Amino acid sequence: MAAAVGVVAVEAVPATLLFRTLGRVQRQVVPPVGLYLVAIATMVVLAVNVGTLAAALGAGLFLASDTILAWNRFIRPLPSGSLAVHVTYHAAQALLVLSLLH
Repeated sequence: MAAAVGVVAVEAVPATLLFRTLGRVQRQVVPPVGLYLVAIATMVVLAVNVGTLAAALGAGLFLASDTILAWNRFIRPLPSGSLAVHVTYHAAQALLVLSLLH
């Protein structure tokens, strides 16, 4: 339960801004983006509950990567946003693979 509360707390502001922006610009993508956000948040909660630090960190970095990507694309470009997406994404993938080797 604590993991779910944490994910909601972390994603509340970026998700709210994203949905407000998409609602004005690309209303048709709001439902699939919402579904994707729920799927990624669920992945983080499940990874945290597995109890492996690498899985939890990997899932959290994956969520961070997608949050930065969405912010950069739909809200406003971030300085070095593309670099941040790539670094967090690849670190997430490495940690998720590492968690499977346990």
